Order: sequence, then structure tokens, then C-alpha cells
Amino acid sequence: MCLITFELLQTSVHYMVFCFIGYSPGVSIRTMQPRCAGIVPLLLPVFLYCLSSCGIRSDLKHESFYSKEELKQLSRCNTARFSCYMRKRSRRIIHLSNLLRVEPSLLSKYIILQTDSNLELSAAYRVKTDKRGGTWLPSKTPLLRPSFGLYLSSKMHALVSGISGTTGHQELGLRMRLGLNWNMVYGENCIYGHENQYDMIVGWIESSGHYQNLVNQRYYRVGVSGFWHSKYGNNYVQVFSGKKLFDLMR
Repeated sequence: MCLITFELLQTSVHYMVFCFIGYSPGVSIRTMQPRCAGIVPLLLPVFLYCLSSCGIRSDLKHESFYSKEELKQLSRCNTARFSCYMRKRSRRIIHLSNLLRVEPSLLSKYIILQTDSNLELSAAYRVKTDKRGGTWLPSKTPLLRPSFGLYLSSKMHALVSGISGTTGHQELGLRMRLGLNWNMVYGENCIYGHENQYDMIVGWIESSGHYQNLVNQRYYRVGVSGFWHSKYGNNYVQVFSGKKLFDLMR
């Protein structure tokens, strides 16, 4: 089932409704006056484009190589499909992270089929993704679901690190508060200079500390953001947290 995060609804639905329909927020129903109603037809193609890029099958290669159960699992792990505030690569990183958490063998297969243009690279991915997935993975690991607040925290760090050319996890606690993330269970992965999401997830798998973050059973929410980096070319930040209020209500 398609899930849209509570944080995204909380921060955007109000403005989406009033901006798309063309009414002014903050006034009573009787005093609302239509404005910019002509913009709606212009926004429709943008909305349809966002929807077309949300599904995992929009760029899935060799679909016939997957069983029906594997396709269901691929779709189930794509929890950030509707989080259009994140770049496509960031959403794909969340998808790969979930595959690692629930079925690392499928992660290996998925990466190999997606990178079939380089067989040597694909073989390396299989060795690396299988290296720890089969022995370290905890049972009953929950899927990571996107959080707009965690996205803001990751975006702050990606911007500052990129402009200043620094590395590390400076002021993570402060960034969590600035993003209105009050959960005391949190962690962070950073990576620099990689060109695609497959290199990034494998790089984290090869690092014990980063891998433990990826498969930590206490983490339920995640936000990912990337930015240019003055030293390494680019950097991506992945921030995790425990359950949000909406998760406790489920």
C-alpha cells in the first residue's frame, strides 16, 4: 500500500490545497477570494510528471528476471516513492537501504541487473553486498520510512559540508532539533565523491559503523539529501531516527 509520511502531509497539504485551487490561506471560508486560478492548468503537467517518476518500475531494468514475489518486495521497499521533496537519487538510496534491511540477496540481484553495462562492476557488487548481508542482518528489521524533518536535517549538513569542504558529523544533535526532530534515537551516514546510489550503498556496507546504522532495528525513519562538495565533488547525508508519533499510533 502506498504510504505518504505524516510529516509531509503536516507541512505541505495546507499550501498544496490553497495554492493549487487558488485561494488565500489564513482567512475564513466566506471571505476567501480566488487568485491565480489560471495557474492550475500549468501545474498539472508538473504534478503528472512527479507521479510518473514515483514508482520503482519507472527505471527498472530486466523486469522479466524477477519473480512476482520479488517485484512485490521491490515495490514494498520503495517507501519514499511519493516523497517528491527529495531528489530521485535520495529516494533510490532509501529504497536500496530497505532492500538491505529485509532481503540482501534481492539487493545484490537488483544492483547487478541495474548495472548490467559493466559486468565486472556487477560481480564486485555481488561480492560486496553479500559480504555482510547474509550473516549480520537482524531479523524483523522494520522498513525505513521517509521523514521531512529528517530530510531538512540532512540538507543542512549537506549544504554546510559541501560549501566548507569538510567531512564528518558536526552538530548532529543541533541539526535534529532545528529540523524539529525530538526523538533521542538517531544516527547519520555521510559519503563523499560517489557518482551513483549503488556505489554509495556499497560504500556504507563496507564500513562497519555505517552498516550498523543501515540495519539498526531501532530506526524507523530516514531522510536523505545531497549537495555539491568543494573537495570531493558531491556529498550525501542520510539521517535516521526512531519512531515518530505517527508510528506509535499505528
